[in-house]
Amino acid sequence: MHDRFTESARRVVALADEEGRSLGHNYIGTEHLLLGLLGEQKGVAVRVLKALSIATDRVREQVVRIVGGDEAGIGDRGPLTPRARGALGIASEEGLRLGHDHAGTGHVLLGLVGESEGIAALFLCRLGAESERIRREVMRALGHGLREMTLGGTEPAIDPSGTATFRVRIEGRMIQACCGVTHEERAIPQPPRVEPLFERRQRQRRSR
Repeated sequence: MHDRFTESARRVVALADEEGRSLGHNYIGTEHLLLGLLGEQKGVAVRVLKALSIATDRVREQVVRIVGGDEAGIGDRGPLTPRARGALGIASEEGLRLGHDHAGTGHVLLGLVGESEGIAALFLCRLGAESERIRREVMRALGHGLREMTLGGTEPAIDPSGTATFRVRIEGRMIQACCGVTHEERAIPQPPRVEPLFERRQRQRRSR
């Protein structure tokens, strides 16, 4: 499953482990994954979370308050909790459902929201980020910019021009295409297309 995750998403799990150890926890829960998303500065998720005013300090404060913490920390890496594994599984499913052959940090955030019984979902709700709003913002972010459709690919980057660049591997070759209309092109008035009555009737007859 994790082979489909982007490098950014994999770093999230590593950062989650570091967060857990720093708090003295011998496991990786959804709350640690949420802290990992905030720590991965290159991902879609951190942009969405910052836009929703979800800050690392506020989440860490919630973790210590609800779960507890130990400044001493531990040495070994802890296992993923069932909720954390479930969230990553949902993230992978979200990627497939959206037609992506990868799962990035945006998908991981959707996974945390989808694992509604997890601590991360509870924290996000307490901090004023409702699940539907998070999903809406993630979907908006995933719909723009650069999307790397290969395993271990990069995260989408917002393109200020208003176009979207897609890179797709076809028969072993990487194809890059730019689609969409730039902001400058949108500003150019377009004359309305009026189909003559005769042509419209001829087309209707052919379609019958």
